[in-house]
Amino acid sequence: MRVISQYVATNLNAGPKAKVDIERILKTNYNAKIFTLRMNGNEGKSKVARFVYLVKKLFFLLTRLKRNELTIVQCPIANFLPLMNLAKNKIALIHDLEGLRGNNCKIDKKEIKFVNSCKTIICHNQKMKDYLILKGIPENKIYVLEMFDYLCDNKLKRSDVIKNVEVVYTGNLDKAPFLRQLEEEKMRFVLNVYGVGDTEFNNKKIIYKGKYSPDELPQKINGNIGLVWDGNYDETMDDSGLKNYTKYNCPHKLSCYLASGIPVIVWDKAASADFVKKNNIGYVISNIYEINDLKFDDYKVKIKNASIIGKNIREGYYTKKVIDSILKDEERRMI
Repeated sequence: MRVISQYVATNLNAGPKAKVDIERILKTNYNAKIFTLRMNGNEGKSKVARFVYLVKKLFFLLTRLKRNELTIVQCPIANFLPLMNLAKNKIALIHDLEGLRGNNCKIDKKEIKFVNSCKTIICHNQKMKDYLILKGIPENKIYVLEMFDYLCDNKLKRSDVIKNVEVVYTGNLDKAPFLRQLEEEKMRFVLNVYGVGDTEFNNKKIIYKGKYSPDELPQKINGNIGLVWDGNYDETMDDSGLKNYTKYNCPHKLSCYLASGIPVIVWDKAASADFVKKNNIGYVISNIYEINDLKFDDYKVKIKNASIIGKNIREGYYTKKVIDSILKDEERRMI
């Protein structure tokens, strides 16, 4: 087994974390060979220079590997270069569908064509699977991950009692317009935010707590519930942009909160709402101000369940589960 990935080397951006964790899990548990198209700025600033760099490196990798070896391609990668077809036994592990996220039909068509060229596809959840089927991909090729794992240490013991509601939000603060829309006088909760971007807030109930590497962030989180949210504070403009994308994806910040051991709050139309309700690990809302009216009578149950899921996430449970399922099905087909 081999794994091919592409990501930008960085310390404080959570972007590469999911792909790096997949590499670690597959190397540790399946003795996978790791091939990373790591971008660090030395490959050139222009698009042409970057493209040439990727072609050369990918060609170097693929021409030195067994063509029929099981190859897990972490997508998106290198604009799905045709060279990738040299690897015949491919599994597309989807991290993002850029065409769907950006509402770009041209990119969407390229992505669908590439993942459909793979023997097997691993997508986030049932909603994303339904989308891929709608795009013409055979259902029997698609496996569901359920949740991204998040490898980290967690030595914190979280209280199972809420005295004051402290909500946590992590991520790129410039891509969270709701942070500028919330009105202080309408909030009966504090919002602790972590991440990069504009950290100045006029709202005194929104408190900037700093930026940390993805590996250390779960132990730095201060609060009793994590918020998974994109776009506006309510449901306006939910048919375009990042908010619409949450109807299909599984945000990595959700894994971060659970790895930290706290329950979550998600948009009721988000794909992850199904997982939250099924495992009783949080609350679903349609408007951020609904946090004011949440009843935390069952918080002890939810934090216990979140702790169980969090332990699984920190140990790579969901990646191993889906890979084992694929390998078992491969063995059955060979009999």
